[in-house]
Amino acid sequence: MVITTKQWQVIFDKRDELIKEFQWKPQLKQSIDEKLNEIRTNYNTSTIVAVHVGRTDYFMYIETYYEYFFPANASYYIAAMDYFR
Repeated sequence: MVITTKQWQVIFDKRDELIKEFQWKPQLKQSIDEKLNEIRTNYNTSTIVAVHVGRTDYFMYIETYYEYFFPANASYYIAAMDYFR
């Protein structure tokens, strides 16, 4: 799947809204930070890559809220992970 310039522009135009939409709740952020610190210590690393694929309940919301919505398929995620390995 290739994202077109127009699709990227839609994403960039909605950047502030997207950042606001994807803020962690304080108690969840604390729990996440603790887990990440544990992983950093156990694996002696400073780089952690995590992927959350929300492909169920969020679909209907995002399709109605944004004009251009093109959900990624499994091959997109596999290629992205391969790229960053």
